[in-house]
Amino acid sequence: MQPIKAFFSDDQITSIVVNRYDLIFVRKNGEWVQTNAKFESEAQLENCITQIVNALGQSIDPKLAPIADARMSDGSRVNAVLFPTAHLGSNMSIRKFPKIRYSLEDLLSKGSMSPEMLQFFKLCVMARCNTLVSGATGSGK
Repeated sequence: MQPIKAFFSDDQITSIVVNRYDLIFVRKNGEWVQTNAKFESEAQLENCITQIVNALGQSIDPKLAPIADARMSDGSRVNAVLFPTAHLGSNMSIRKFPKIRYSLEDLLSKGSMSPEMLQFFKLCVMARCNTLVSGATGSGK
């Protein structure tokens, strides 16, 4: 986990994507950035994935179960696919969750919703209506 360890403590990073052992991206401040970090080999990346997945109570195996979806203790999501199912090499994505949750007042003050939208959502909740909320990854749905 060493090459990506520092990304976990950076609160400005919301996603870590390992496309290959030597190709790692992060989403920082809403922008995707290629990093200089890299694992030494495919084997080291596979070992890292296995350790993370096993620590979360699941298993992953190149032949028997090459795909894993897990949730970390802080709510972050981990998705991994091992080689040869991922034909260019094992890959993993980690979607970190923010430590700070925005209140309704925060959403209003930041312009994420208008007072009218807030009132509409309150009425929907009170009436127990089905509601569809959509948006990009990390948009705060």
